[in-house]
Formats: sequence, C-alpha cells, structure tokens
Amino acid sequence: LGEKPAKEVKAMMSMKRKLLQEANGSTPMVELFGPWQVEDYVPPVAENGIVPRNEHGNVELFKPCMLPIGCVHVRLADLH
Repeated sequence: LGEKPAKEVKAMMSMKRKLLQEANGSTPMVELFGPWQVEDYVPPVAENGIVPRNEHGNVELFKPCMLPIGCVHVRLADLH
C-alpha cells in the first residue's frame, strides 16, 4: 500500500475521446507497476461451509488462483 508507480504513460483512447480530453486541456495518464511492486492475491478461507462473498453478495472468481481456500470449482457442461 502506498507504493509509487514505476512509470506513468499516456492512456490509449479512441480518437473521439482523445479530442474531447485535449479540448479540456488534460491528458489522462496510466500508472504502471512492476512485478517487484505487487503482491500475489491470497484468497479468503471458506469456514464452516460458508463461501466468502463481496459486499454485493457475489463470489469473485476471475482466475483459478482466486478460488477461496477450502472450495472446489465444479464445471457443468449444460450450465453457463
């Protein structure tokens, strides 16, 4: 926390959005962080059969490493 970005670069955007930003006189920047500045995600632990959820009641699972500890991801062919 509180880490400074290793580099800042101009944001990529569509031509229309770029013209609007230039009219406002601001150039949006993107902060880039190196691998030495970030930590691997540690998923929460499922306790007593309860799967941890976010403040909206959802289970955030974007990558297999995000699966809460003590849980199994079951894939069903007919379920999307």
